[in-house]
Amino acid sequence: MEMIQKCLTLLVFSVLVGCASLLLSTDSVLAQPCQIEVVKNADPADNTPFEFTRITTGDERDFTLMDPDDQAMMVGVSIGQSTITETVPDGWAVGSIECVVEPDSESVLSFSTIGSTVNVTCLGFTPSQDQGRGTCTFNNVLAARNVPTLSQWGLIAMVILLGVIGFIAFRRRSATT
Repeated sequence: MEMIQKCLTLLVFSVLVGCASLLLSTDSVLAQPCQIEVVKNADPADNTPFEFTRITTGDERDFTLMDPDDQAMMVGVSIGQSTITETVPDGWAVGSIECVVEPDSESVLSFSTIGSTVNVTCLGFTPSQDQGRGTCTFNNVLAARNVPTLSQWGLIAMVILLGVIGFIAFRRRSATT
């Protein structure tokens, strides 16, 4: 009986330690003083995977978003400067990045964008709420494909060349009849 009690105690202890380590190993979004919802809008929305990297106090985390199936993710950032960077896939371009700070968070959270990177400044908690909160929407468009065209002088030369070829073909046909 004593052996069964020791085994049960050991089992309960291992389950508790496992649960605690699972909680500590997650991204701990709720433990961060600022939370940013990253949203992906792609035109066309064809489930292309868009890779993101969040760097906060030296901790680098990668995540992937796809429009429309897996379009948003909440990420936590620490006090200080952090970045959220999108790696734009080939054939796509960043249309715009729109970041909005929720009301009551203006004093603790701010954004600035450079290219496909959002710089996040988190100053901590506000008295009226637990965390600074905001949303950053990354809008991407399918890049226009370069279609080869002729310049003005190239077009003039092409018209003259086709005119000469047409004239020669017309003369040969007239000569054979």
